[in-house]
Amino acid sequence: GGGGGGKGGERSKKKRKKARKIVVHVQGVPRGWEMVVENGAKYDKLRSKITAKAERKSVAVGADWQVYVVDKDDGSTIGCLSDSDLDPYETDKGLIAEKINVRYEFRADEDDDSSSSSSNNSSG
Repeated sequence: GGGGGGKGGERSKKKRKKARKIVVHVQGVPRGWEMVVENGAKYDKLRSKITAKAERKSVAVGADWQVYVVDKDDGSTIGCLSDSDLDPYETDKGLIAEKINVRYEFRADEDDDSSSSSSNNSSG
């Protein structure tokens, strides 16, 4: 069994891509998942990472679920990550800069409590 041999000595100082770790709480999952958001990576990339992880863990997630930003202190939903003009990295950075105690939740929209059972569409 060979293998191994890590020549670790990259002299060229490459600019490391900036990245942050955020914890995303998936609906129905007791513990939050640590996700890495890279600077410049779009929201869709983060979302697909979460859904891929959910698949591996056999966690059922809705096709229309989104990542919501929740204020831990009062539990209010600040908004949906997809609504932000900035990418998740910059959004997270901005929220922390504003001293917001933030929690990310991947879940269904609060307005829509019916879990795919009602064919009763009331559009107002």
